[in-house]
Amino acid sequence: MCCQNFKELMLNAGEKGFSAVPLHENDFLFFLLQYRSENVKVKEGIIKIADIGIKYCPFCGTELAEIISNNQAYVAHLAKKNRSLIH
Repeated sequence: MCCQNFKELMLNAGEKGFSAVPLHENDFLFFLLQYRSENVKVKEGIIKIADIGIKYCPFCGTELAEIISNNQAYVAHLAKKNRSLIH
């Protein structure tokens, strides 16, 4: 990964707060910056989720296409693993 902060953002997928979630759509991999008001395990009450596509690391500015290119199998694995986090 480009920096420790982005790596931690990826590992936070499904947790309360911000995370980076890779998405695999139409043979294209990209990252979403996602916010969750609650952990994915919380199933009741009002849960807010927002996400937006990002092109650059919000911490160091690295173009994420470079990260995807250098770690394609790993990013694709995470996209498949975290598919249920995308609505």
